[in-house]
Amino acid sequence: EESDLDGVAKEYAKAGQVRQYQGLSSFSGKLGMEQLGDLQKDRRVKSIEQDQIGHLDAEQVTFAWGLDRIDQRNMSLD
Repeated sequence: EESDLDGVAKEYAKAGQVRQYQGLSSFSGKLGMEQLGDLQKDRRVKSIEQDQIGHLDAEQVTFAWGLDRIDQRNMSLD
């Protein structure tokens, strides 16, 4: 049986470019104003957000194992 998300994504994919993300209950797409209006009225849709840029602030942890690359077979460092 098709989920509400699958149904909504398929319906709006006909009108524009839509991409679903596995593991997330969401999809993204380039829709016209008419399709956006229809999506806003759709009871199956919980929220709509405009595309935006996100940033992640984190430090990479370096382990002192002496490995250049985990997949490197010979000992030369590059």
